[in-house]
Amino acid sequence: MPGSIRSQDGPIDDFASISKRNRKELLTEKLLDQHKDLYLQCTSLNGFFNSMGKDSVPPKVLMHWVNQHRLHARLGFVKLLGHSLAKVTTLEERHFPHEQNSLDLICEAVSTIHQLIDFLGHILLELEDENEIGLADISFSDVNHEATKDEIKSAEDQTNQLTPANWSSVDFLLAAAVDAPLPECLVIIWTLAQVYHDGWGLVKEKMVENGLFPSDEEKEHLDQNPAMSPRTLDRQLVAGLWGSDLTPAQKLVSHWTSHAFGNFTGRMATNVQGYVDIGILDEKVASKLFQRTLMLESKVWPQL
Repeated sequence: MPGSIRSQDGPIDDFASISKRNRKELLTEKLLDQHKDLYLQCTSLNGFFNSMGKDSVPPKVLMHWVNQHRLHARLGFVKLLGHSLAKVTTLEERHFPHEQNSLDLICEAVSTIHQLIDFLGHILLELEDENEIGLADISFSDVNHEATKDEIKSAEDQTNQLTPANWSSVDFLLAAAVDAPLPECLVIIWTLAQVYHDGWGLVKEKMVENGLFPSDEEKEHLDQNPAMSPRTLDRQLVAGLWGSDLTPAQKLVSHWTSHAFGNFTGRMATNVQGYVDIGILDEKVASKLFQRTLMLESKVWPQL
């Protein structure tokens, strides 16, 4: 059996399994295992992600989510990144390699989040034009049938105000931005990145299964035959298969399943581990932060 070690009694294991056991388990891997059920609520059991994979999210719900996420990023995540950037230089000189890695990652995140806010604004305009409705036409009860009267009243202005669940998440990010040490801020940043990377990865898998998105093999074929489709990457993904530009949903998938975002998420996990290795990030504290971030994140998604 290729890739296996054999004994007289047959194969006993494969190289990948042995390598995984022999290397040190990352903190981020431990956290994903410790809080598996809660993590799955945010990803594979998330009704919004599953509905996106079937292209069955109502337009009003998708518009509401895009707007809420744009506000959440602007009001909460941007400030978390800004404060984290200011904290990079507070570590001792002997921790410089970790500082440098953190600086690179946070600067990359700042640039990405700026682009994301602009990107979501364009997606929102596309959805408004496509469905001939605006945010003013959406009631909170349209997107959350379990909402109380007080919640509906407090979220009436969809353009400028977050829902209660999103406000709770933003408040948490702002508190961490001010009070949490840099390594703890990085745990929160990694947690959110991992949720979006895995959640939208699930959406992509389901879209591919349902013929709503090109598989990696189909994309590779298009990449190798550029004459088949327009020059831009977005058009190249789909034009050769369906003869049209990407839909707003496909653009969202493309953003969060890009190689660049996956690479960022992996490097952030490695960087977090670096602070554990030098003894300035407590694993129990990180576990509580991971759990709290997931609990709040699980409540911000539309109930579908």
